[in-house]
Amino acid sequence: MKTYASFSALILSLGLTACAAGPVNERELLVHASTGDIEAARVMHEAGVDLGVVDVESGNGMLAYAASNGHNDFMLFLLDNGLDVNHRNYNGITPLMLAVSAGNYEGIEILARAGADLDLKNYSPGFTAYMIADSNDDSIAMRILQDLGASVCSGCRAPADL
Repeated sequence: MKTYASFSALILSLGLTACAAGPVNERELLVHASTGDIEAARVMHEAGVDLGVVDVESGNGMLAYAASNGHNDFMLFLLDNGLDVNHRNYNGITPLMLAVSAGNYEGIEILARAGADLDLKNYSPGFTAYMIADSNDDSIAMRILQDLGASVCSGCRAPADL
C-alpha cells in the first residue's frame, strides 16, 4: 500500500495549514481514513493533528470514512485514540450505519464492541442500523446486529425471512 506518511510529515514541517478545502493537515487525515493509511495518520497525530477532524460538507469524521471503506485496523487505531464511536454526521448517520451500508461485517462487530449504540436512528427517515440492513436485504448484517443485541424493529424482517 502506498503511504503518504513522509508527504504528511513534509506538509507539517513546512507549516502549511490551509487550502480551499480546509486545513491541509485535517483534509489529509480524511483522505488517509478513506484509503486506510494508518501510518500517515499516526505521523500526523504524533505531530499534533487532531484525529477528530470532520468533513465540512458531510459531517463525517474519520471513523465514518474508515467504517464505510472497510479499513477495520484503521477503525481500531481511531477508537484506541478516543474517537466517538457514536459520532453523527449532518444527517444523523453513524459509523455503524455506514459499516452496515457497506457490508463491513467485521466493522459492525468492532464498532458494537467499542460501545456503538445499536439502536440510534438517523435523522431522516429515522432508520436504525438494523433497519438499514433490512432495507438492503442484508441478512448477514441483520443477524450480526441481532446477535449483538440490536432491537428488531416492528415491520422489519428477521434474517431468516430473507
